[in-house]
Amino acid sequence: MRIRRVEIERFRGIKELEWNIDGDFVCLIGPGDATKTTILDAIELALSPRWNIQFDDTDFYATDTSKPIVIRVTVGDLPDDLKSDAKYGLEARGWSPDGELHDEPEYNDEVVLTIQLRVEPSLEQSWTVVNNRNPEGKPISAKDREKLGCVRLGDYLDRHFS
Repeated sequence: MRIRRVEIERFRGIKELEWNIDGDFVCLIGPGDATKTTILDAIELALSPRWNIQFDDTDFYATDTSKPIVIRVTVGDLPDDLKSDAKYGLEARGWSPDGELHDEPEYNDEVVLTIQLRVEPSLEQSWTVVNNRNPEGKPISAKDREKLGCVRLGDYLDRHFS
């Protein structure tokens, strides 16, 4: 799996972020409280194989719970079964060699999926595969998100390798 694009709306200190990830290796560098960890947390939550995650009012931007948190992560280099029409192939998008996202895959595009995590003001969570043709999306299970192989290593290596 390769992350191609990250979009975040109303999550912690991020009101809105759109980021196309161009390289194979990315470093987030900046002073404390620059939202580096928040971006990593958002990616981890959207791609997490967990079926339920604890959220609270402080996870909403400026603690404004009138609108949902929306995190979208577009991923490529996918397992073949996730690209099949029986799974999420009908929701597939295209990522061009020059870093442009197409709602319909075009010639030479990499097939990608956009995974969306939406957290309602009631704290109800939903994970879907979305595109512009189907903004409501198709639900994606924790088991299928696990196939993406998202792992975040941090300060607690014992926990990560157990």
